[in-house]
Amino acid sequence: AQEVSINSAEELNIIGGHADCSAGQPTPNSRATLDGTGGNPRSVMRILVPTGGLVRLINLNIRKGDLTASGTEGGGIYFEGNGRLTIAETTIATNVAGYGAGLYLRGTGDEATVEFGTKVTVSGNTAWRSGGGVYVDQVKFSMLAPGSGIFLNDAQGTGDSGYGGGLVVLSKERSAYAYIGGGMGNTGSIFNNTARYGGGVAVVVNEGDDTDSILQVHSAADGPPASIRNNKASVQGGGIYMKASDDYYARAWFWHAELRGNSAPDGAAIYSFESPIWFNYDDQFDPPPTGVICPSGQFCGGIVDNVAQNLDGTATDGAVVHMLGDYSSLYINADYGQGSPPRRGGFSIDGNRGGRLIHAGTLDAIFLKNILIVDNQISNTLIDKEGSQAVVELIDSTLAGNVIPSANPVFRVGGTDVIMRRSIVWQPGRTILNCSGCSKTFERVIASERASLDGGSGTQVVVAEPRFVDPANGDYRLRAGSPAVDYVPAISGDDRDVLGLPRDVKLPTKVGAPGGMRDIGAFERQTLQPLVLNSDVNSDIRLWDSLITDAISHDATQNASGVIGSGSLRVSSLDDVVAGQANRYARQCIHLPGPARYALNGWGRAGTTGGFPPPLLDTTQLRWELRHNGGEDCTSGTIAASGALTLSSGNWRRPANPAVIDVPAAEWTIQSSLVVYLVVIQSNDPDRNNAQGWFDGITLEVAAPEGEIFRDGFE
Repeated sequence: AQEVSINSAEELNIIGGHADCSAGQPTPNSRATLDGTGGNPRSVMRILVPTGGLVRLINLNIRKGDLTASGTEGGGIYFEGNGRLTIAETTIATNVAGYGAGLYLRGTGDEATVEFGTKVTVSGNTAWRSGGGVYVDQVKFSMLAPGSGIFLNDAQGTGDSGYGGGLVVLSKERSAYAYIGGGMGNTGSIFNNTARYGGGVAVVVNEGDDTDSILQVHSAADGPPASIRNNKASVQGGGIYMKASDDYYARAWFWHAELRGNSAPDGAAIYSFESPIWFNYDDQFDPPPTGVICPSGQFCGGIVDNVAQNLDGTATDGAVVHMLGDYSSLYINADYGQGSPPRRGGFSIDGNRGGRLIHAGTLDAIFLKNILIVDNQISNTLIDKEGSQAVVELIDSTLAGNVIPSANPVFRVGGTDVIMRRSIVWQPGRTILNCSGCSKTFERVIASERASLDGGSGTQVVVAEPRFVDPANGDYRLRAGSPAVDYVPAISGDDRDVLGLPRDVKLPTKVGAPGGMRDIGAFERQTLQPLVLNSDVNSDIRLWDSLITDAISHDATQNASGVIGSGSLRVSSLDDVVAGQANRYARQCIHLPGPARYALNGWGRAGTTGGFPPPLLDTTQLRWELRHNGGEDCTSGTIAASGALTLSSGNWRRPANPAVIDVPAAEWTIQSSLVVYLVVIQSNDPDRNNAQGWFDGITLEVAAPEGEIFRDGFE
């Protein structure tokens, strides 16, 4: 029956976890429990802190505050004042109130601040109206320390309520701020909460007030992205709901952060009304928090696996990101050229499901730069921009592999500006752009069709297979032989690709466009190798096409190349195999990046007959065919050259001398390709009709021909 009341303008520490009244220090990992069960229906802790005051709560469990009336505030903690409240090593759980079931934080002046330190969790709280976890009312609230999170809270709502299952940020006479950090690592920062509006977070400006509600979410470079994930809304805004008033905004900034696995009938990830959102914005006038630089080799945030659906899982035609009203713009990696520092990473939008991926209103801009937009499943159109104002921009990005109905375009745009620069838009069988009176600007675009873009008459749009590494398994990096590699001249500066790797990397041997150094799309290929994909047969045999049903498999017990235990590709054919016959069991198509002398090699192992001595052994081989008009599957056109390389007729062996394949500059074309076959020759054993062999570490390298030092005379 706890109902602790504090009113202090001084410095007060309340520290739990002491074994008894004589203990000078708390017991490690021990907490004192304040339980509101029974007694009066009041907050477990009511804390009033005037200007200059500081209250610290440490090592506490604050639970079961029982404010049953719908208009009550702060089931676990009610804070009010213009001072500071800090909380650390504390759990606030299973409290009930009308608003702010876990905590209700009301500021009465500009100095009102509430800070979560390490290991503060707000979970399992239920608001009859809004703010299941934390309700920020005109306060500066921060949850930046590691190990803290807001989860499993509910804002049930009735009428015009039910906002913010995890967090509400509300401005009235004064602005409100929420700063959210990396939280509980891969588990998330604000996760598994439910509400009517804003399952994770609701950022709202009170009607008629000239103030701002601000949300900032970020994570440090050495950790996973800060994540708002797996939240649900029954009406709008699964991850975030934002609503502004007149000329004042609800605003959100994300750096190295993601919205993942959220759901709602509309705005599964984001529902925004008159409220702009920025991801990885690093302008000098609005820089990211200190120390936030995206890690190299990773995405710097994303909108991933969000679903437009009802609470019962029924799919809807709502959007994943829905921007409405005036200036509810979406900016991802926006850069206005005002001296911002080098960008260190890109953004992923993938695996989402809904009626539209992005749906924006008349005055709402869509700016997408350095983004991978792939594998989303949409029942209407991917990006839908209404009206004749604002702009749609796609820069240094890859858009591919999305499921879109055949009758619908990829982009549906009103009469506004459409700008695409250095991007891949690859959606075969779909019209890319449907617009009415829009202004179009294209620069170095690779597309699956161009009639809807430039009508087939421009010089900046090219229809050419991008040659992704493994799109069936979500790998949209470029193969070395892709026409998108080394296609664009270098651009000054030190910008990075979608994984934070350097741009403008010129590959040796690669023949790109004249003067080309930069790759088109989200990814910049860093090295020429590997030309053979899944060379070491790591974990599976994908990227090796099977030619005989059920004859090839991955064998983790045999390994000659790559990390220990990575395995190899096994051929085991039990069909009628003619003695001495060479059968092709698997193949890989390799488009050659340029003219060169190539060296093909690999490891092979052969199976024994298992018969009488002396044993007869099968033989493993690599066979190859060179074509200069092989098409995308490398098998069209005439064979310019072919050959075979015997690997082994016994234990693992890699030949000392590889197969050498010369591709002269006079013969090479963008369609020059090599098919590499994995072959097993059955031993001349008439009593045996099966074949067995293993392959690993298949490589195709560029070899320096004899006299290379003099190839250009004595230059």
